[in-house]
Amino acid sequence: MTFGRAPLLAVGGVLSTSVWIAICAAAPEFIWQGVLVAVGHFSRTDLFAALLIGLVLAFFVEPLLDSIQRLVVHHGGMEHRERRSAIFTVCLSMAFALVSVCLHDALTAFVSGRSPDTGIGAAMALTEAWAMVPFTVTVAWLSRSRFLFAIVTGTFAILSPFLAAWLFSWSIESAIATAIPTFFIVLFGYSRNMGRRNFTSSAFRLTVIAVLWLAVAAASNWATHLYEVSWFWIDLRFYAGWVLGLLLAPYPEHQLTDRDSSSRQAV
Repeated sequence: MTFGRAPLLAVGGVLSTSVWIAICAAAPEFIWQGVLVAVGHFSRTDLFAALLIGLVLAFFVEPLLDSIQRLVVHHGGMEHRERRSAIFTVCLSMAFALVSVCLHDALTAFVSGRSPDTGIGAAMALTEAWAMVPFTVTVAWLSRSRFLFAIVTGTFAILSPFLAAWLFSWSIESAIATAIPTFFIVLFGYSRNMGRRNFTSSAFRLTVIAVLWLAVAAASNWATHLYEVSWFWIDLRFYAGWVLGLLLAPYPEHQLTDRDSSSRQAV
């Protein structure tokens, strides 16, 4: 990371991208917990409400946004994609609308605290706990162009599972189970031989490490019972969200200055 012509843009880009990826890593568990709460309180009224809102979104909001997009594209001189059939559009719009409404209900249920152990405090704690490791790891990856920054941020990223364990009362076993793959994720993230201007290679390497770790963890549970079965599905959701975050997040444009253009390697 270089603090040259645009230090604020450089820092802002690194932090924004890191937050983006971190939130994606926390999102699957957040949604899952919300679904568990919402299903326990789902009623016929909730179903009808979802259908009604879905109809409004499918037949009014989505067509309106699509018309605005076509208008902007037309005036911009860009070629517009071929229009879809009405049946396909309605089915696709209804599907996305219903999924959006149901997810919104699930997230709202978790945040509002429909059960004694949920609420805004628990939701914030869950998000912070799950986002801490991916956030620190991404900052470390994007800071690797400077040796001192790489050492400091990399060390902090490797130790972040233990910091999360201390802040959020994880068991020592859970902290170690997170710290072991995190060490290799940080290490392989420092590789120079990775893709340019995107996180695709990082997503692939993270997937490989996650699969190998989950396989080892499952074997460990079978042999020694040191790794709990419930952790497997939790870790699976965590790494799946992390990988999606790497695929969805943009690479920060202002991370390096022109002096270091030869070293502009994406993580």
